[in-house]
Amino acid sequence: MSDPMDFEWTIPQSPPFDISTFDPKTLSETFIETASLDPDLCLVDARPALEHATSRRDWVRRDTAVEVSPSVLALGKEPYPGLKVSHKVPPGYMTTVLDYNYSQPWFGDHIVLHYLTPARLLELGCINTDTTPVSNRFRIDPDVLAKANKSRLAPSYIGNHDGIHPILRRRNFNPTSDYEYECLKPTFRVVTKLLEMENALDLLWALGQRCTQVQGTKLKKDVYVYYTGQSTTQQRQETALELVQLAEYVQFSWGDTVSDGALAITENIVGKPGLRGGITSAGEVTIDDSFRYAIVDGSAVRANLYNPAATIESSFLRTQWWLATAIFHELGHVFRFNTSRLHIDVDPFCNDCRLAEEGFALTAAVLKGVIPTSIDANLKLVTSPFGMATWEWPGFFETIGLVHRRTAHEDGFNYANFDVIKMEYIRDFFSDEFWDQCYLRYGMSSFRAVGVRDRVFDENMAPNGKRVATIGLELEAEPWMPEVEEEGIVYEDRVLNFAGDKVIATKPKTAEQQMLADIAMSWIPENLKKLSAGMKAWIGRSPVKKKSPMKKKK
Repeated sequence: MSDPMDFEWTIPQSPPFDISTFDPKTLSETFIETASLDPDLCLVDARPALEHATSRRDWVRRDTAVEVSPSVLALGKEPYPGLKVSHKVPPGYMTTVLDYNYSQPWFGDHIVLHYLTPARLLELGCINTDTTPVSNRFRIDPDVLAKANKSRLAPSYIGNHDGIHPILRRRNFNPTSDYEYECLKPTFRVVTKLLEMENALDLLWALGQRCTQVQGTKLKKDVYVYYTGQSTTQQRQETALELVQLAEYVQFSWGDTVSDGALAITENIVGKPGLRGGITSAGEVTIDDSFRYAIVDGSAVRANLYNPAATIESSFLRTQWWLATAIFHELGHVFRFNTSRLHIDVDPFCNDCRLAEEGFALTAAVLKGVIPTSIDANLKLVTSPFGMATWEWPGFFETIGLVHRRTAHEDGFNYANFDVIKMEYIRDFFSDEFWDQCYLRYGMSSFRAVGVRDRVFDENMAPNGKRVATIGLELEAEPWMPEVEEEGIVYEDRVLNFAGDKVIATKPKTAEQQMLADIAMSWIPENLKKLSAGMKAWIGRSPVKKKSPMKKKK
């Protein structure tokens, strides 16, 4: 009798891979996840053929290959190894976890880096700029900073607070040290300048009006209308006064909001009535703490750790500017909570599945119909090592990486909605010359009716809607909301498309437009004339049916 220990066990062999009988449904999620780590790259419209796969793993690799331009493909799979290096964040500063996502390539899922290399973005002036024109009031005061207390438990009032709106006053940032607040002052001054713009006041005035129901037309359903025209000078002045009074009805805090898909989140404060009393509510803005860390310290998220060509100074301006627009966005929600009667079933500025809201409307009003975003690589960093881009609003922003090959003709609007921003454009927001020479736009007269829709899609509201199988959403071919066609804060040569071409065409004022601008200048009170003195460099943006995204109230 043989010894059982002498018996040799062999692992049963799997049958040879046969593509003709292979069924992808037999692959487990775990196998697909493991096999697709560190995905391969391929040229656009040249994906490897699945029928030539030699194994199950090879089939998954081919199926998950990421399409890129020839220049990005030539960089290889790991041109920026710093993205995979972990850097320790000091305790008490940032709760957002920075982990490299191995299921994506080095450039993550941002469509810009599928086509443009960081070297090209650098060449276009989208990563670095000369920071010497930045004015002193938009710089951190080193003398005050050296004396500032770093304890968050003993807030005090130090340094120069000129040019900071009462909403952003020191005591509204209680969980913030004097040192941190001092570092944030340049950002707050940019927010203040944005709040002073007439078109921002115009939109906020509209938000503060009673939500009225009007009879539907082709939509076959009544809509709730907030705004049917331009506000008057007196109405904008009243709105500016309410913004000052709003300082008593808003608080700011820090936390992890990026995990919820937002740079900041605004919520009503339960039990605290808002500015206008009744059922209005005070608001609390929670800002992602990665912004505070990047501006106050930032040693673990400095742009040059991830992109050696990026300068810390230019990256710092990007972070400040992005935070300023994020706070400005949230103040749209704060104003609505404090002044409007809320309706449980509707939100302002919604258009079927192309979700938008008052925060984006407010931002787009002063940035000429666009919303800023970072050109993220694999790591989502507020220091934006690879620059920033914009997407147009109102719009559509859902799985952009999957639908960018579709056409405007197929779906009714353009998916190619990202433009890259030159750093000169961002830098100017920190320049006295910029603000002293710009004029305040006199309202969004091109918005004939900014209304609201039910949150749940109703096919009767969109007779032009059609099913798009790729993404499973109903789209209305002709957006109900009119395009924004007014001038805004945008330069002819400072917003570029993927090829580096200018996307803004010079559009000189007609005699009628100049006359309207002159009339608008005469309406502005004496204390605002300095701010509204001839903004001659700005031009209008040609209306394009593009679009993009967002979450609710975030």
